[in-house]
Amino acid sequence: MVFWGVVVTKASSYTLVIKQELPISYKSHFKDSVKVVNELNNVVAQLREKGYLLANVDSQYYAKDTLWGDLNVGECYQWVEVDTKSIDQLLRKVGKKHLFESGNVVNYELFLRIESDLLNYVNNHGYPFAKINFVPTKLGEGEIKGRWNCDLQKLFVFDSLIIDYKGINANFLAKTLGFKKGTIYSKKKIDEIPKQLQQLGFLTMTKPMEVLFTEKTFGLVLHLEKRKQNTLQGLVGFLPNESGGLLVTGDVDFHLTNIFRRGIQFDAVWKKADLYSQQLTIEYHHPYLLNSIISPKVRLEVWKQDTSFLTVDRHLGFSFYPSLTNRFDMGVVYETSQSLQQDTSYQDFSKLSYSLAYQYTSLDNYWFPKKGHQLNGVLEIGEKNIVTEDLMIAPITWQWLWKLKYQFYTKLYKRWYFYTKIVYQGVQNSEEQLWENDLFQFGGLRTIRGFNENEFRASQWSLLNVETRFWIDETSFFFLFYNQGYYWYLDEQWLQGAGIGTQLKVRSGNFNFAVAWGKSQDVQLSGINLFKVHFGLVAKF
Repeated sequence: MVFWGVVVTKASSYTLVIKQELPISYKSHFKDSVKVVNELNNVVAQLREKGYLLANVDSQYYAKDTLWGDLNVGECYQWVEVDTKSIDQLLRKVGKKHLFESGNVVNYELFLRIESDLLNYVNNHGYPFAKINFVPTKLGEGEIKGRWNCDLQKLFVFDSLIIDYKGINANFLAKTLGFKKGTIYSKKKIDEIPKQLQQLGFLTMTKPMEVLFTEKTFGLVLHLEKRKQNTLQGLVGFLPNESGGLLVTGDVDFHLTNIFRRGIQFDAVWKKADLYSQQLTIEYHHPYLLNSIISPKVRLEVWKQDTSFLTVDRHLGFSFYPSLTNRFDMGVVYETSQSLQQDTSYQDFSKLSYSLAYQYTSLDNYWFPKKGHQLNGVLEIGEKNIVTEDLMIAPITWQWLWKLKYQFYTKLYKRWYFYTKIVYQGVQNSEEQLWENDLFQFGGLRTIRGFNENEFRASQWSLLNVETRFWIDETSFFFLFYNQGYYWYLDEQWLQGAGIGTQLKVRSGNFNFAVAWGKSQDVQLSGINLFKVHFGLVAKF
């Protein structure tokens, strides 16, 4: 029998006194009286984890400022002659092969976890009705003998997907969710379906799904309806012009998803960064072409920079989906650039590159995320051909390009959420032959707010964006942000931006408005000439 107590001192610190050495490591000093009272349960739990399965509090009572009780430790139990033949292979799978060898101390909490892990494993590998249990043959004198019984019953495989919504092809959705005919039953994959549909974006569940079992197969019944995710987005920027007056910039983004009910996507983006410069991007993505694993993607980018140069990118790629949260892209990029003036800053060239891209997404909502992560990475390596002024072809050089972007969303307090974005992009040439039309252009609403669109050019640039958002409803919020940017070409430069804005739900979609200020190392954060206003409307249908 062990006596223990809680003693209150003048310094408002608390000590749990146990008048006998226990067979566990243990600290007795606390700052919170509630934690001291709860420590009794912790002591009992630690004893049971060390094999003292019968450890228990027999009685307790208060005496002035001290809580007294009787703690019965009991015997330490060990496994003896446990028959694990029926679960040996499963124990190897969950990494607990030697747990039940004779002489090992019985950890009750670990025993319960192992039993749960074994059931989860077989439930996720084709056996939804398996039974696994331990039958003791001796329980006493510090020993536990017994045997494990395992009845897997029938193996079930996927047969069909039934959908009560005609706006999506069942074969496409089954492939996207990772269920093809013959796929073994997995409770984990089935439980993840609502989250996967949320990330897919254009479908929502109207009521819980159903799992139907036949003799050896199972089917899924999904109750779905369309979520409006086709968008026409128009953004307008009002920026001060260096020559005086106001410069109006434009950005139109047209996005179609689930074309022909097969998740096909089409995007067209047009940008007007200044009076004479324009960019056009057209992209077509066809998942699971002809019900195969091949998902081709075609993209065309045309970039005209005032009267300086014209660059055209042609991209052909293929996407692979190990899961809905992971995506790999492999492709070929053919780029040509033509100088439009006699300027040594620009150079005619052609480049054939091979690209590899990866995307990981674990967002709670693909279009309006509040929690989760997203990581994007792109690497391009290729041969560059340069045409000199006398129309001679210079020696071929190697050129590589990389893009990294990480986004993180989390909750701060009630309706307050935190968002951060980190971007790092760069381009290098084996002979250091980079011209102005090789460089990245950035600045403006979609990159670093508080500056003119595509105001900066760099061979390497990075951005840290931190933002706090106060959500009004599912799609509307107010935000405060701060940007810290860095870029390098011939010299280095630091950039800063800050501002406020809102996204509000309107009848036809979402209205966006942002006010931003920006400064570089050479320009202070003051003056109306640094005042940037952007607003736009995202119409959904």
